Amino acid sequence: MNLNSEGFLPCPRCKSEDVEWTSARDLNVHNQWVHCDNCELMTFHVETMAFDDLPNLDYETSVMKYNAWVKTNPKQYCEETWE
Repeated sequence: MNLNSEGFLPCPRCKSEDVEWTSARDLNVHNQWVHCDNCELMTFHVETMAFDDLPNLDYETSVMKYNAWVKTNPKQYCEETWE
């Protein structure tokens, strides 16, 4: 099991290790997602209103959920499919 420096398994679509977690706020919208810099596969995207008192998808939870999903050997995420 090869993990990148951030703890993520390689991308299930292109096998690249360039997988990152991003958290950004644009005005009142807070976005968090995991994505591959190589093939642009975006997964686990969560968009919330920044002022709502909702639990965020934090970094550790994102790594855990993403890695568990990759271990299922997925061939699809939402509208994205691959062989």
